[in-house]
Amino acid sequence: MSKRIIYPLYQLGNPQLRIFRPTFNLALVRPGKEQPPDTVQFRIPMEMTKFDVRNYLEKIYSVPVAAVRTRIQYCEHITVFKFQLHQVSCLFSILCHNCCILKMA
Repeated sequence: MSKRIIYPLYQLGNPQLRIFRPTFNLALVRPGKEQPPDTVQFRIPMEMTKFDVRNYLEKIYSVPVAAVRTRIQYCEHITVFKFQLHQVSCLFSILCHNCCILKMA
């Protein structure tokens, strides 16, 4: 689910630029409850699936992933005249036993 990138026209002698940059943003957040050291929590967009998250972590960051669990968390957002609910997808990713993320200070 990346945006279409318009590349410059190829001319003889010029290199072809083919760089894949995902349009997803994963935010590493501190969990509310104490988690095991091999479990991390991310805030991800609603369009991202478990398969996308697994590929994102394994292919881009070379982190082995054992399991991926997602949940939808509703957040309250109050505007001036009306009350709105916004959906945020929250992700728990369990890494392999030999891999550990540093604890946030």
